[in-house]
Amino acid sequence: MFNTLSLDTGPDRMAGPKPPQELAERVHRAWIDFATTGDPGWPEYGPDRQLMWLDTPSTTRPDDVPWANVERFDPTRG
Repeated sequence: MFNTLSLDTGPDRMAGPKPPQELAERVHRAWIDFATTGDPGWPEYGPDRQLMWLDTPSTTRPDDVPWANVERFDPTRG
């Protein structure tokens, strides 16, 4: 998000030994665009349930996760 991929690379780091710089730049650009214009560069989530899958390459895809069956985070539980 903050374009600091080089600070978090390596075999024991979150991004791993060879993270995709292109993806890091795409995500950074989406955050900048969203913060300045309100548009991250992909269609708004709506009734057609399409979401942006950020990867190499990125693409829109159907949101086919049955969210009704996903356990929600409860901060009061340990």
